[in-house]
Amino acid sequence: MNFPARKGYNSIAAIPPALRAAIDRADDDPRTLAEWLAVDAATLLTHVLPEVGLAAEAQRLAAAAREFAHLPAPQRGARVGALLYAELHPRADAGAIYERIATHRSSVVREWGAQLVAADRRLTLAQRLACAPLRGRRPHGGARGRLGLAAQRSAG
Repeated sequence: MNFPARKGYNSIAAIPPALRAAIDRADDDPRTLAEWLAVDAATLLTHVLPEVGLAAEAQRLAAAAREFAHLPAPQRGARVGALLYAELHPRADAGAIYERIATHRSSVVREWGAQLVAADRRLTLAQRLACAPLRGRRPHGGARGRLGLAAQRSAG
């Protein structure tokens, strides 16, 4: 999905409420660090999980995300990835749901896909890179960075 062209905001306070709401619905994408830091993971989960095949789990996982809303954004993302991994690990349809997460229109959701890979401690470095959620896309730089962290966790 191509999001509308617009200017990015360099402070959380400057982000218009309507834009914050659009980003939290995955109807727009963060363009700056401030916008990325302002993402409400719990709200985004409630909008995105039904789209990717986890409608029944959306409210429960969003409630879990609210528990760590006070953490810095990178830690919140890692926790969301771990929640998603725990949810998908035992499911027969995990691959299809992961693919929808990894190719989602929201760069934040794609970052969660990278964190989901990082949470799977059974994967080798080669396996982590093989399921890189950003292949074939022009990914947001933050998502590339989190994919790098996911790969490093298995190498270290």
